[in-house]
Amino acid sequence: MRKIAGVHFVLMIILSAPVWGEWEPISKSLNAPNIQFLAISNARPEFILAASDREAYQSKDGGVSWKRIFGLRSVSRKIQFIYVDPINEKRIYIAGDQGIKMSDSAGSKWKSIFQPSDSQSKSVLCLARDPENSTRLWAGTRSGLMVLDETTGDYKKMQGFPECAVHAIYFNDGDGARALASTDEGLYKSSVDFKDWQRVTVELRSAEEETEEQSLEQFDIEELASPTYFSSIIHLPVAGQFYTATPNGIFESSPEADSWRRLEGQNLPSRKINHIERSARTFYAATDHGIY
Repeated sequence: MRKIAGVHFVLMIILSAPVWGEWEPISKSLNAPNIQFLAISNARPEFILAASDREAYQSKDGGVSWKRIFGLRSVSRKIQFIYVDPINEKRIYIAGDQGIKMSDSAGSKWKSIFQPSDSQSKSVLCLARDPENSTRLWAGTRSGLMVLDETTGDYKKMQGFPECAVHAIYFNDGDGARALASTDEGLYKSSVDFKDWQRVTVELRSAEEETEEQSLEQFDIEELASPTYFSSIIHLPVAGQFYTATPNGIFESSPEADSWRRLEGQNLPSRKINHIERSARTFYAATDHGIY
């Protein structure tokens, strides 16, 4: 156990102290190291959902033990997101390349709730509950944002949003942008009424990459970096900052989410972070080597 500035770090990072770096595994009993997605219950932080490309698991004790709750039969299909309802933890959603499946029984039984004919809209990459209407679910697809009414089964495309793959959605309860959406074309933030969307950034850079770019400029060499999308977005009110998982590590933003830098010195097994989540007191990271 390590003590820093009077705070003990045992399993995760304490949210009241925005200090990163010390991570420990919580999935040693889970026989699926390649975890792509996480979801945490708002009411019970020890209730954790995790998913690989093909299977989903549930822990009711903070990662001490795990139970398989979902699996795909077809080798050509894959899980692309897992989500737990913020009000009812027994309601679980799994998004994939064939739409959305939902369980009202904590994973005992499943049914399809979203399966449009368009293959691009059918491929769902992320989900979020509408902050203004608990019957509506936002779905990020490969062709933009969709809004699903679970009561009627109707859905519509979000107008004014670009037709591109959406990898993460975050609704902001504080000041500034009402929502953030990560896409293949960069990060977008919305107006209060969700009618206007503004692109914030297209790519992320670390301090190392900025130094390398300056070195290349001395020789009139231009290197074009490929855009790095955000696979998940969380917010830490204490620090007033957003955090995101990327293939190049965990990044933190300014309060307005208009500039981002990579967090260095993390003791995770790989720079590639598939997903990050938070409960009331801790951060979690999904990697190809397990959950931390």
